[in-house]
Amino acid sequence: MNGQTNPAWARELLGYNTDPNYNIGNYGCLVTAWGNMLIATTGDQSWTPEKVNNWMRQNNGFVAGGGIFIFSRALGIGGVTAQGLAGNTSALNNFLKPAPNFAIIEVRNRAGGQHFVLGSAVNTIIDSEDGKQEPLSYYPFVQAHLYTAVNANIPAQSVSVPVPAQAPVAPTSGALN
Repeated sequence: MNGQTNPAWARELLGYNTDPNYNIGNYGCLVTAWGNMLIATTGDQSWTPEKVNNWMRQNNGFVAGGGIFIFSRALGIGGVTAQGLAGNTSALNNFLKPAPNFAIIEVRNRAGGQHFVLGSAVNTIIDSEDGKQEPLSYYPFVQAHLYTAVNANIPAQSVSVPVPAQAPVAPTSGALN
């Protein structure tokens, strides 16, 4: 799966931002999680954070003037339908049991800031920072946006793709990633 710090797109401006600090590497965890969900539901490896970011820009998927993601607009990319929210890990895991269900999970990163990851199986996430599979307990859980794959030709199991080694881009202190 993809990580937001991949040099191929890390410096790409997020959404409609003009300040180079607001790029995918520093703040692109949500476009990365969404792209990883599209990879998992479609098998199409071309859903990079950069491609999701560009699609969202072209389809008014961010709040004007910035990079705040509009979840309802992202549904237009296709392949998933919104199912609601889970406010605790038990509800999230119950939702993830019958694959192919996925969750965009809001967690707290190491600095206590907001971070989004992909819930791909019970007690399992794909971290947006580096694209690696981790246990759900890797970050403190906040809530999860629940999605079901509706047009997916994927097996009823979690998807795990090996991650090539990447040189990380150091996030800005206090970054929302």
